[in-house]
Amino acid sequence: MKKIIILLLGICSLLFVALSCGDNKAKIELKKRVSNINKRCPEKYDYFTCVGVKIHDGNMVEDYVYDDEQLNLNHLKDESETGKRLAGASFLSADEELSGLLLRSGYGYTANYKCLKTGVTTTFHLSNDEIKVIKEHPASKSDLLDWQIQITNSALPQQIDVGTTLVSLNRQGDIVSYIYEIDDEVVEMSLLKDYLDEAKADFIQELEQELATPTSLVKRFTTLVCQTNKSLRYVYRGKTTGEELAIELSNAELRNISHDYIEEE
Repeated sequence: MKKIIILLLGICSLLFVALSCGDNKAKIELKKRVSNINKRCPEKYDYFTCVGVKIHDGNMVEDYVYDDEQLNLNHLKDESETGKRLAGASFLSADEELSGLLLRSGYGYTANYKCLKTGVTTTFHLSNDEIKVIKEHPASKSDLLDWQIQITNSALPQQIDVGTTLVSLNRQGDIVSYIYEIDDEVVEMSLLKDYLDEAKADFIQELEQELATPTSLVKRFTTLVCQTNKSLRYVYRGKTTGEELAIELSNAELRNISHDYIEEE
């Protein structure tokens, strides 16, 4: 009996060491990721800039600066179960390797967003338990797409240039549409109509560049559109006449532009 007890204790010790090594390995890999990110900092994203990352008090902490005229972070202040789950799922799905390291290491995740103008900081935090729940019960790609549309609309309208304003983003059935309001006293709709084919070619070229950029938020959004078998439409609506012109990229065209096949949901 004594030998059996000693044997069992030995097995338990080996299991403890094995589990500890697994956690430690994840921690080591995470620290490497942090070091590599810091080497690239400041790292520019579409609307904000990462200025530093660290491991602190059991969390991976990322610090960002942003301009609140370009980026609205009200959605990160939503502490409801659904709001936080979708915000967390959006972050975790953007980098599966990183989210796996966080889960295995036992660390949580914190992002601090400091406004360049006011100095006010908005903080988003996920505990390791919350990461575990989100990983075990992932949000659907459709839910994430609708959430991205919702938070984009929270920052609109947005002036694009002298005569163009992005007023809304919506999804109707299998089509995701950007709605632009054109000041038709500045821009003639007839001229825009003649330019539609060239405009589509320009859109495709710009989208190819965005998809080739790892930090692009446009890339994340377009990936969700592809994964949910949606098309993209750009609608231009005259401010005074209400006349509409549209450019559409089918799901097949989006997949072709991406060069790499994007697996369906």
